Order: sequence, then structure tokens, then C-alpha cells
Amino acid sequence: VINFELHGIAVDLVFARLAVPTLPQELNLFSDALLEKVAADPKGVTSLNGCRVTDRILTLVPNEANFRTTLRAVKLWAKRRHIYSNMLGYLGGINW
Repeated sequence: VINFELHGIAVDLVFARLAVPTLPQELNLFSDALLEKVAADPKGVTSLNGCRVTDRILTLVPNEANFRTTLRAVKLWAKRRHIYSNMLGYLGGINW
């Protein structure tokens, strides 16, 4: 994970190395075959799983706009109480 700030916004950038010469136009994150291409790198699998879980959650919620608004409110609440950080052992990122 690379942590940085861009225009005042905190960014956690994850990386996964795929064993392919080029990326296909339509990259299906839900494909198990995709995980096989990063299986040699456990950190890469973890990085991809974050994206996969996030996308899956968004397909399951009945109202994505309401979900995003509620999620932002909960994150703000947690950050103000200093209980939002994976690095400190608290839930963060996709866990919320």
C-alpha cells in the first residue's frame, strides 16, 4: 500500500502484478481466473480482493447513493473519534 495525499485528499494506492503481457479491454475483477494470475503474490491477491469486495457490495445494496452517503457519514464519525485506521488495529477501508 502506498499512502499519499493529493490535493488534500488522503489516498491509499494498492498494487497487484498480473502475469499477463497486456491488460484486456474488459477486466473482470470477479473472475477467479484473474486471481490465478496473481496467486504467486499474496499481497497482490489481497489488493485485488479489496476491489472485488467493494464492487460486490455495491452490486448488493438496494440504493447505491444512500449507501455511499451513509458510509461517508460513518467514516467521518469514526475518524473524528480516532477509531478509523487499519494500521492502528481498528476497522478501516472496506470493513466499514
